[in-house]
Amino acid sequence: MKYRFTDIPRYVSREDYAAAINRMVEKVVNSGLAQSVYQVGSVGTPGISDVDLVVILHENLRTDFNPVAGLTYQDRYLFSHRLFGTVIPYALELEKYVFFGNYEHLWGYRFDMNRHSLPEDQLKLLKYQIALEYLLKAWISISINTFTGIIKVRNLLLHAKGILHDIRFLELENTALEKCIHKIIKHRENWFNSPLKGHEIGGLTEEYQNSLEETVRTGIARHGFYIPKGANLQIAKSIRLEPGAELKFTHKGIKVPNLPAIPNQYINKINNRLNQYVITLPLIQQNIPEIIMQRYQYLHEAFRYNKQHLPGFICTGHGIDIFSS
Repeated sequence: MKYRFTDIPRYVSREDYAAAINRMVEKVVNSGLAQSVYQVGSVGTPGISDVDLVVILHENLRTDFNPVAGLTYQDRYLFSHRLFGTVIPYALELEKYVFFGNYEHLWGYRFDMNRHSLPEDQLKLLKYQIALEYLLKAWISISINTFTGIIKVRNLLLHAKGILHDIRFLELENTALEKCIHKIIKHRENWFNSPLKGHEIGGLTEEYQNSLEETVRTGIARHGFYIPKGANLQIAKSIRLEPGAELKFTHKGIKVPNLPAIPNQYINKINNRLNQYVITLPLIQQNIPEIIMQRYQYLHEAFRYNKQHLPGFICTGHGIDIFSS
């Protein structure tokens, strides 16, 4: 298939990253709403990496403050989504269910974000579930990209290292997906010296999509995938999960042809308006392990609080949004 490419990485220096982070922390601090600010993850590849900040907000807070609103063009490139953030006490319990792991304290009170411990059997169940959520999200995203014919290049390169964590959580090392991810990471690290040509990106994308599907299918068969009855299955406006015998991506609607007259940035938007993407997959909706139900119920409450009272922040802890009402 012939693809078109958007979201091409552009180089940004580490100094510019540091300055953008400082500006964002200052903006959050000056709002008077926060108790602490942390950074999770690192700037591994300047120009491709984005910045993830976690803000711990005052208890019972209600505000429509959105820190990424009104950013400059370059800062918006680095902060590619809303900041993670929620209130005490939700914020201090979330790490038990999200496994960010590495919190770099930037400002405010130093909370112990990694104070939780779980029995090994419960820890494994959470890791399997969380990894499958993120891998499923990645597979859905790349499947929509190949369906529309528009490949988001930075997005393809950006999430590769996170996928490695999910592979390890699922205990599915030495697979086609792991080999593909190492290949993507190598291209990511050398992108600004030797960017891939279009046909190379297309081939790598298809390899990634196929190996992701194989890994998700294997992971679900081996570990099970739990979504309680009553959970949100409409995970985006145009994307719905449905129980089924096997993993499958289908669409209902009209596919807009990849015409040169239509700019890249509009192809996906038009197709998303005209199509409903349906993901069927084997779901376990009864006799769910207690630790999985605890995570679901806790995140459901935290998501509801953010949606009602903190719309400018993302509640941490999910690959796919099964937690919304």
